[in-house]
Amino acid sequence: MRINRRKRPLRALLTTGTVTALALWGCSDSTSEKLAAAKLAEGCVLSSDCAAPLVCVFQLCHKACETDVDCPLTERCVLAVEPGVENPDGLKVCQLPEELACKRDKDCPGYEVCGVDFECRDACTTGADCVTTQICAKSGQCASTEPGKDHIDAAGNILQSGGSGGSGGGESSSGGASGGVDTGVDSNAMGGSGGTTNSGSGGSQTGAAAGTLGSTSGGVTSASGGVSTIGGGAGDSHSAEAGAGGASTTYVETSDGIEAQPNDTREQALPLEPSPSVWLNGANDQDWFYVDAPDDGKAHLLSIRFVQESGTSTAFFAYSSDFTQVGKYQPNAGTTGSSVYFSMGPHTRTLVQVYSASGLAGRVVLDWQLTDEADPYAHADRASATPIELGTEIRAQLLNRYVSGSDHSSADWYQLDLAAGDATVRVSSAPGVHLSMTLVDANNVQRQMVTSGVDVTGDFTFSLTSGGHYYLRLNDYNISAKETDTAAWAVGAEPTYMSQQYVFQVLQ
Repeated sequence: MRINRRKRPLRALLTTGTVTALALWGCSDSTSEKLAAAKLAEGCVLSSDCAAPLVCVFQLCHKACETDVDCPLTERCVLAVEPGVENPDGLKVCQLPEELACKRDKDCPGYEVCGVDFECRDACTTGADCVTTQICAKSGQCASTEPGKDHIDAAGNILQSGGSGGSGGGESSSGGASGGVDTGVDSNAMGGSGGTTNSGSGGSQTGAAAGTLGSTSGGVTSASGGVSTIGGGAGDSHSAEAGAGGASTTYVETSDGIEAQPNDTREQALPLEPSPSVWLNGANDQDWFYVDAPDDGKAHLLSIRFVQESGTSTAFFAYSSDFTQVGKYQPNAGTTGSSVYFSMGPHTRTLVQVYSASGLAGRVVLDWQLTDEADPYAHADRASATPIELGTEIRAQLLNRYVSGSDHSSADWYQLDLAAGDATVRVSSAPGVHLSMTLVDANNVQRQMVTSGVDVTGDFTFSLTSGGHYYLRLNDYNISAKETDTAAWAVGAEPTYMSQQYVFQVLQ
């Protein structure tokens, strides 16, 4: 997978210009007047500008590598691919420390993307897109398996490093002490100081762990991996406990309207962290987030519960990665809690937009979770149809695998061998769906049967004139459309088809 972006601006221009000037001046008969070659991380145009054996990539001198083992400290070995520059030999280089941190894709060199941990990484669809010692994580980015390089869980998710938290607001008139040195991605970052006076705010920090609230208030919350957020609640005359280290993180905005990480446009969308607390500053303020589904061939359910302050009227929009609007919801002013549900396809990104519908300032907290489809099979089309045996009970789920406005389906496909005569599909559970069953033979002749309504179960019999290999497609039924997908969007109560399995078996 490659993401097209504009070429990174030339850095270290002064250094490069100096080298060029020396080269021109050095073209004389004196062998002592030679060009001093550029060192690691210095500017360059050609590899000959760099001291051997360094190579010029991304307009800076780099160390070449084959695997992560060749690179020092936390640096990864990355592909040396950039716009307009051929790389037929598959050259790879060690990332420079200054090339790690990012907030968005355009902060990264070449075709690298900004990872879920705010570090520049090679993009991927499979492990073959990464260097030998790396895997393709569920977020679609390469991650190192070498100790000390990256943190990856058993499911293939990139984790953010944890650091020490900042202290809470101090007692009475004095603020708390500054947070400890971060042990996460940004090893030089220090925690912010605590609030001063009775109304002082809790300190913010760029360490990786969340500071806990004090006995009344004054705690600090910061994002993980060295990315800073705004400090927590106001201090008062009671003492506040110091922030605790750890990896639990969240995103918090304060009511002063200052955002440590701007996310007012879809291009600035931030990864949706656990229970982000958003302050909407009025009619012109909006916040954008995104959620990525893993690449496992299945649907995933994104559930978001809005908890807004009384009197606040928040509007919520969800978009697929091609910016197709999937759903929108605006709870009534004064509604303190309401929920939306959206089913996502595999390896897709959902954009979430939140803004004030009333134009009034206020706070809303987004409690969300992403759950896997309760379906053991990845059978979205005929080519991936799941083989089944007669008399075997099958349990699966009809969730819409929504990828884009032109790419979405909830149909499940199965394949089986049948003899001539009657073949019965026995449906014992069909929660929330008006089930449609289509049997397709080797000549692509289709026979369709439908239940009499939503949640209806029973025996449904096909009469076959010949035996052979058949495909069975199950989906939702709509009287006007004849067959359709289950809805990808729901508001309020969770539809049963989004949480429960259908159950059937084929008998003959």
